[in-house]
Amino acid sequence: AAAIERKQIQAQLNHLALYDHLTDLPNRTLLRDRLANALSLARREVSRVAMLFLDLDCFKDINDQQGHSAGDQLLQEVARRLTGCVRESDTVARLSGDEFAVLLPRIEQHEDALRVAEKLRRAMHQPFAMKGGPVRVSASIGIALYPDHGESEDALLRLADDAMYAAKRRGGNRLLMSMVPPAMDD
Repeated sequence: AAAIERKQIQAQLNHLALYDHLTDLPNRTLLRDRLANALSLARREVSRVAMLFLDLDCFKDINDQQGHSAGDQLLQEVARRLTGCVRESDTVARLSGDEFAVLLPRIEQHEDALRVAEKLRRAMHQPFAMKGGPVRVSASIGIALYPDHGESEDALLRLADDAMYAAKRRGGNRLLMSMVPPAMDD
């Protein structure tokens, strides 16, 4: 009985270490692990991987106007909606606050990543049913592809993040593909 209890405790600790406490999505650590595996497979199969970063536009306003519990509820709803937009083999992760990432480990062409990103952007734009009434948010999404834009985990994460911030600077509620050629990879 003690061995079973220890295994259960260890499983709980592993879950706490790899999953976000609020949304139960994979966290940055698990995302990086899955990205490393996806890149390894893509190198062997000579295929593509897409890394998408998504940030909610004006999320701070919801937290400020409706309180943190409303913000938490919205983040949980966002997590459900994002997960519902992708394949089971894809990974939706919460990185921090209102920033999420989506790993598409197998795509044929860059249009596939754009199609998924647009599906995510539209899903975020639909009203969320909240306790205080419907809430509308939008999302800025940045996309980086292996091997088109970068070949390392760090490069893909950085380029997707940079593209997402560029989308935000252009007014939000848009998606932007990284424009960095592979020669600029680290």
